Amino acid sequence: MILWLNELSLWLTFLDGNRKLVKYPGETELRIFKLLSKYIKDPLQARKFIDNLLPFLGKKAQNSDACVEALQVIRDIIPVSGSETSPKILNAVSPLLISAGLDMRLAICDLLGVLAETDPLVLSVAKLISELNATSVMEMGGLDYDTIVHAYEKMSMEFFYTIPENQALVILSHCVYDMSSNELILRHSAYRLLVSFVEFSIQILRLEVKSDHEMPEAMVTSIADGCWTEACIQRMINKFLLKHMADAMGKETSVQKEWIDLLREMVLKLPEVPNLHSFKILCSDDPEVDFFNNIIHLQKHRRSRALSRFRNAINAEGLPEVITNKVFVPLS
Repeated sequence: MILWLNELSLWLTFLDGNRKLVKYPGETELRIFKLLSKYIKDPLQARKFIDNLLPFLGKKAQNSDACVEALQVIRDIIPVSGSETSPKILNAVSPLLISAGLDMRLAICDLLGVLAETDPLVLSVAKLISELNATSVMEMGGLDYDTIVHAYEKMSMEFFYTIPENQALVILSHCVYDMSSNELILRHSAYRLLVSFVEFSIQILRLEVKSDHEMPEAMVTSIADGCWTEACIQRMINKFLLKHMADAMGKETSVQKEWIDLLREMVLKLPEVPNLHSFKILCSDDPEVDFFNNIIHLQKHRRSRALSRFRNAINAEGLPEVITNKVFVPLS
C-alpha cells in the first residue's frame, strides 16, 4: 500500500508540472487509473474500478484517444474483476462500434478477447467482432474483406437465439457501422444480417400463438432463460434500428437505400410493431409503384411519384409522426 501511494504521489507531482503536455481531456485521470490498476487484486475493488472507468467511454466523453486508453486499462483489469462485469462492459462498447475508427475498434476487439477468457459466454461474439474487424496483412490500414464476409456468413436468424440482448447489440452495432461503408459488399453483408434479425424478431413477437413443441429448441431455451421477450424486441426495433435508420437519412444515397430497403422489410414482416404497420399502404408488388423502391430512385419522376403516393397515404390514413418526421421528411 505504501509503495503504490508513494508512486502515485510522484506521478501526481510530475503530472501537475506537465499539464501543458496533456493531449486530451481526461488524460491525467487515465494515467492515474492505469498506474493504480497494477495494484488492484481484489475482485470487488476491480469491479468498482471498472465502474469508474466506463464513463470515459460515454458519448459525452468520446475522445478517441481517451476511449482507446480507457479500453486498454479496462482490458488489463478484467482478469481480476471476473465475469460479473461483462454486461456493463458490453453495454458500454456497443455504442462505440457504431462509429469508432479502426484504432478504437481494434482496442475493443482486444478487450472482448480478454473478457471472453474470463466469461466464456462472450466467446462467440468476441471472435465474431474480431473477424468483422479483421485487417489485411497485405495493406496497412486495409481490411481483410474475405474474413469479414465469412464472419457475416456465419450468422443467420438462428444465431440470435444463442445470445442475449446485450451481445446482440454488439453485433448489430457493428452492422450499423458497415451499413455506412463505402464498400458495397460490407453494406450488403450488414443489411442481410439486419434482415436476419428482423426475421428473428418475427418469431419472438409471434410466440403467443405457438406452443413449445412448435418452436425450435433454441428458441424455447432462449425464452425460458429470459434472454428475449416481446419488450426486448420492441425496444430494439424502436430505440435501436429506427433510431439509426433516422440518423442515416442525412448520409449519401447509397447508404439511405440500404436502410430504406430494410425499412420495407420491417414494414412487411413486423405488423406487430405499431409504428410500422401503418406504412404497409406504401408497399406494392409493382416496383414502379412501390414507395420504398422509388423514394430515392435516380429518376426524378420516380421520386416524384413516390412522394405523391406518400402524401396520399398521409391524407387517407395518417402515418406515425416519429418515422414520418425522422425518416421520410429528410428524403423529401
